[in-house]
Amino acid sequence: MAAGDTLSVAFAVRDATGGGHMGVKLADKAGKTLLRQELKPDGVWRKAVFAAQAASAYAPGELTLILFFGQQRQESMIGNATVLACGGAPALPPELAALPELSGAKPIRAPEATAAPKGPFVMPALPPLDTNTPRYVILKFDDLKGLKNPKSPVHGRFQRLADYIERKGLKASFGIIANTFEENNPAFCAWVRSHAVENGGRFEFWFHGYTHAMGMEVDGKPCKAEFSGPPYAYQAEHFAKGCELMRKSVGFPFRTFGAAGNAVDATGARVLEEHPEIKVCFFAPAQPGSDKLLLARSPELEYAVGKVSFDAFLKGYGGKRAQPYVALQGHPCMWSDEMFADFQHIVELLLADGRTFVTPYEYYQLQGKAQAKR
Repeated sequence: MAAGDTLSVAFAVRDATGGGHMGVKLADKAGKTLLRQELKPDGVWRKAVFAAQAASAYAPGELTLILFFGQQRQESMIGNATVLACGGAPALPPELAALPELSGAKPIRAPEATAAPKGPFVMPALPPLDTNTPRYVILKFDDLKGLKNPKSPVHGRFQRLADYIERKGLKASFGIIANTFEENNPAFCAWVRSHAVENGGRFEFWFHGYTHAMGMEVDGKPCKAEFSGPPYAYQAEHFAKGCELMRKSVGFPFRTFGAAGNAVDATGARVLEEHPEIKVCFFAPAQPGSDKLLLARSPELEYAVGKVSFDAFLKGYGGKRAQPYVALQGHPCMWSDEMFADFQHIVELLLADGRTFVTPYEYYQLQGKAQAKR
């Protein structure tokens, strides 16, 4: 193939759990990335088709297709992978062409022009804010799982984030997918204990579901997520299992809950109320009579899942500065180095704006003390 040729990357994909998260990257012999695309396969075999453009002439064997996967437990399968050079719509092999299309697959198109290099970052000055009310930041980071590596028991991007939070003397919270505790991983359990606020650390570890399943079937019924759609018995069992695994594995309970996809139906809300040890819930609808603190999601740390931009955050934050708290959701395993740098700029902005970083349960306790003084 020649430089400038349109390349089509096509493959069949299915995730047995019904809620996978993965990515695909096409790189050339010089290590140049020609394509990088994230996708979410479901329980049906589908074709994924993406476009790239040849940076130079390539001979057979000079392109590499790389697949990478999200942290939650999943069983993703790939078949019939192929890279085609074509001038228009790709002529797919019959076994691929017959499959339904994966939702979110991009049409064939030329890649966007490379953006001009950014200059040195300059922190914008915020206008004065007339308030004496304490204002807080609650950082919510999703999808923590253990790795079977005694020297590195968590994903390197989680470790990078934890190191940064500790260096800055801040506080944050990590959402654990609890079935990770079933993998007999003492190094991960030790890491959680050593970083937890219960033991003098900077982090609260909250319940992000037992399996974090999304887009699956339960008893033949399509369900949105682990705590939205399944029957009561399923949800109650998963909630109880996750909470018990936390207590047995690290010696203290979850105090905060955040569902997969932030999806909680009436049954999920009922199950949540059956766990008095859970005091805080991220982004769930309010339930009449509940004494739990339900945190709202505003503004957005990520302009799309796994995508951080300082400029996008600043635009959304300007009208929210007077809020007593901002609860910011992120997926640090998906952040590039540039996105992590933008996250650090966002932290500096929030500090300059006079906000204090707290954990969800700490904010719950502060609210209780404030009410007691009234």
